[in-house]
Parts: sequence; C-alpha cells; structure tokens
Amino acid sequence: VLNEFYIREKCVYADGFIINSGGILVKLNSEAVIKDRETASIGIAAKRTRQQLLENEILKLVNDKYVFQEDFQFDSLSSASSVILGRSSNGKQCWIQKVSNKTFKELEIEQLDKIDKELE
Repeated sequence: VLNEFYIREKCVYADGFIINSGGILVKLNSEAVIKDRETASIGIAAKRTRQQLLENEILKLVNDKYVFQEDFQFDSLSSASSVILGRSSNGKQCWIQKVSNKTFKELEIEQLDKIDKELE
C-alpha cells in the first residue's frame, strides 16, 4: 500500500506502483493528456515514448484523453509523469502517495530527516 501513487492534473488521473528499480508501473486505465494538450516543454524522449505507446495501442484515445490499455512500466517517475502530463515534469514532485497525500519528494525528505535525527 505504501508504494501506491497517483497523479491528478490537467483533467487526467493516473495511478501506479513504485518499483524497486526506481521506476513506476502505471496501471491499466490510467489517463494521459491528448496530443493537443502537449506543451513545447515535453521533450523528445517523452514525445517519442508517447508515440510508441500509441502505435503499440498501449495508449488509446478515449473521448478527450489517452487511456492505458494495460499496465506499463517506466524506468523513472519523471518519464512517466512527462508522458502522462504531456510536458516536462519532475516525477518526484508529481507522484503523490495514496495513503498520505504527500509527494514522493516530501516522503524522501522526511526519510532523510529521520535518518539525520537517528544519527544525532
């Protein structure tokens, strides 16, 4: 349960599980913004990944959103959030833990603070 995270932004909702390698498994039925809502900041890699997901029918247009047709593993939180949001993004600040409603970054800082206090 602690590894369940979500993104809710720009009229899309996506959820997934953090995996040990530092990536994220985005779950079936997660949403991504359509091409018309991509920004110029999206970056070549995220744009290419979105195109490949569309060509392989992992992402399909449903109404005004792209929807994941199966679970899909991304190598990093940022690559997943950039593909989903259609813009350059810091995944550590975009992905929010379901149980705490804290970003991955906030949880990371709390963990470091806890370690610092233990070392004092």
